[in-house]
Amino acid sequence: MSTDTTLAQITAGVEKSLLSCSFLPKGRGLLLALSGGADSVTLLLALLQLSAKYGFLLEAIHVNHMIRGNESVRDEDFCRKLCLHKGVRLYIESVNVPRLSLERGKGIEETAREERYRLFAHYLNEHPGLSYVVTAHNATDNAETVLFHMARGCGLRGLCGIPAARGRVLRPMLAFSKQEVLCALKGAGQDYVEDATNADTRYTRNYIRHEILPAMRKLNPGLDDAVSAMCMRVRDDLDYIDRTAETWAEQHNVITRVQTADLARLHPALIKRIIAMLYRNAGGADMLEESHINPMVEMITSGHTTFIQRFPGGICAYAEGGRLVFSSNAPDMPLPEQKLHMGRNVLEGRDAVMILTDDPHYFKDKPTNVYKISIKADLSSVKIEGNLFVRQRTDGDAFAYGGMTHKIKKMLADKRLQAVPRRLIPVLCDDKGIVWVPGFAPREDKVTNENRTVYVYYGYCGGENG
Repeated sequence: MSTDTTLAQITAGVEKSLLSCSFLPKGRGLLLALSGGADSVTLLLALLQLSAKYGFLLEAIHVNHMIRGNESVRDEDFCRKLCLHKGVRLYIESVNVPRLSLERGKGIEETAREERYRLFAHYLNEHPGLSYVVTAHNATDNAETVLFHMARGCGLRGLCGIPAARGRVLRPMLAFSKQEVLCALKGAGQDYVEDATNADTRYTRNYIRHEILPAMRKLNPGLDDAVSAMCMRVRDDLDYIDRTAETWAEQHNVITRVQTADLARLHPALIKRIIAMLYRNAGGADMLEESHINPMVEMITSGHTTFIQRFPGGICAYAEGGRLVFSSNAPDMPLPEQKLHMGRNVLEGRDAVMILTDDPHYFKDKPTNVYKISIKADLSSVKIEGNLFVRQRTDGDAFAYGGMTHKIKKMLADKRLQAVPRRLIPVLCDDKGIVWVPGFAPREDKVTNENRTVYVYYGYCGGENG
């Protein structure tokens, strides 16, 4: 970390970054995110020099988040005057972030970021002459981000820190620390504004900035550079793993489905990336977290071939017959075999319950909104052998009641159920065979003293307790 960094050095570093992402030498235009703080003002000065050298268009945008009252107005006025003085066109947008934060149930910082990037995308789409948005994130911001991710238990991607380029957003100042930026700006004799909330350690990033990073710099004064170097090494490793996963997917023609046995032979690191790939290909837009992916990896590596997993955005993944399928519309979802116990059993892969009880008045005192029970069966005619379990119907299933053996497929067809609803109906079994199919009578066995009365309720979960 240099304490005598000049604006010329930062300009050279920004130029190198823009060359590496192929914007220079013939880029069309840049839209600078200008807050009025030291970082964005320094980047404005550097980009002005490069714009004169390479001839690209430079414009700026200031977003007033309406968080700090008069101070927000002060920042907006500063940016307006600065751009007027420098001959840079400035777009100004005001967004009531505190109100939006309450409406969305999200934090102030998260909401503000969402709105900034929404506006950035809007201006890029509305102005064809602008190629990218540039932000003034620096090496200290990167260190804060990595520590923030670590505290939340991130994986490799979180340890990569802030990318220098992602989509249409460029961050060309990541090679410089906050201290270097301040030094360069002081040497250039340029003033800037300070956000008073930056000192408020109630905000997570401010706490990291003012409490955690200074303590870590006692161990290593060059912490910012060390974190940046670590991020580069992790990014290289992650890139190799991603490329390996992509190559495997191409070789196995993986788009939205894959054989579970093929996946099970891979390292878990590759399985995770292929699952994320399948999710995106099926239309998933959210960033998957470990809590979404790990349960499926465990099922695959444990040799399970029938299971189901729901993902954000309405995407469902289900495995059946050795094949794993991701879909945004998956009514054909398999029901894993599931052992039942007395009481409430939530059926895996279904928003349904099956309740076993010896109380014929089980729901007499229960709130009506807890379950939407549609079918009840009295199993007193059944001699239950061993365990009760539920599974999905298979071809050839049949059981006896009414003095006859009935094929379940025909029973369901006679009810004129469509193929998909038929498949969703569970089959209750014991160690002897099929006991009951919801909507029909239970199996009839020879009544003996060994028979026990069990009532079965089948229906859908409902209410907050369902």
